[in-house]
Amino acid sequence: MQFVRKTKPAADLELHYAPVSVMSALLQAVRELGYDADAVLTQAGVGCSAAHLVANGASGISTPAFAKINQTCNNMLRDHINLHDGCISMTEDQFGMLCRCVTHAATLEEAIRLTATFFDMFDGRLGKVRLEVSGDQAFFHINRQRHALNNADFMVHIYGFAVLQRLYSWLIDAHIGILSTHLVHPAPASRALLTCLFAEHEVRFSQPSNHIRFDSAYLNRPVVRTQQELHVIAKLFPNDLLLNSYRGKSLADRVYQVMIDHYANYCRLPETAKLAELFRMSDHTMRRRLSEEHTAYSEIRHKCQLAIIGDYLRRTELTINEIAERTGFSDGSTFRRAFKHWTGKSPSDYRRVASLQ
Repeated sequence: MQFVRKTKPAADLELHYAPVSVMSALLQAVRELGYDADAVLTQAGVGCSAAHLVANGASGISTPAFAKINQTCNNMLRDHINLHDGCISMTEDQFGMLCRCVTHAATLEEAIRLTATFFDMFDGRLGKVRLEVSGDQAFFHINRQRHALNNADFMVHIYGFAVLQRLYSWLIDAHIGILSTHLVHPAPASRALLTCLFAEHEVRFSQPSNHIRFDSAYLNRPVVRTQQELHVIAKLFPNDLLLNSYRGKSLADRVYQVMIDHYANYCRLPETAKLAELFRMSDHTMRRRLSEEHTAYSEIRHKCQLAIIGDYLRRTELTINEIAERTGFSDGSTFRRAFKHWTGKSPSDYRRVASLQ
């Protein structure tokens, strides 16, 4: 099979939005360690307090400011777990070296195996990377010698997984859909960061090791990015989580991601007027643009609801009635009928199958 590299649109509408759930989770984590979260925003050139940002959203925050906030918070978290827990994490310089290495790979599989070799060069201090392939599934393991199992360590690890997923997806110019993520950490008090970064798949906690599971067919995809392209994104990546890649996505994909992030932080999906404001267009223009992509706000909202409900159903601590209430249904019976109509399965059957995967 021959893979053809997609061409990017020459120009596209700019998204004036940064994932507030990512920023608020990081700012809360550093605040818990005694750092000044407001000072982090000031350093990034953001003229509001952390409380104001969480309450009012991140509309208008630039990608460079978003990247600066993430960089500062992650450095604080890494320094803390290194100093207090003895858990060493990869530095920015080391990550840059890794990126330069993997761009020379021929396929995604080779890129992951180069990652494992790179980690081995540090005698296990950064952790151990291992690729396991079983039939149509691949398992990407990354484990440190020790884990602090606290919120700071959890944040650093889940952010690292998100960065690597985006790096590998960028290398092959195709989104790598994760089937599940397994973490040694216990479930966090807040799932906002997980909902934003990993909205469409299961995350399991208190597991024997850290790994992500995905379709092994991706392993044969060729690496199509170059050193020149790496030089361009390296100005902000990994701290921007490749937000600029929104410009290569359809409007529908970008609207979906913004809606998921909004729900992660505010527990409600935004209406079209709010979305239009974030994308600097009128409500009419947004609906027309989505229609040109053969979709509609209602369809994207439905997709978001299914992703959110699926996440809730995989969490055994919530009853069906509690999930119905959290997702805006009048009662459990209405929720059960709607879910059965959408998926062909009852919520209980869906939960039972998910627990076996």
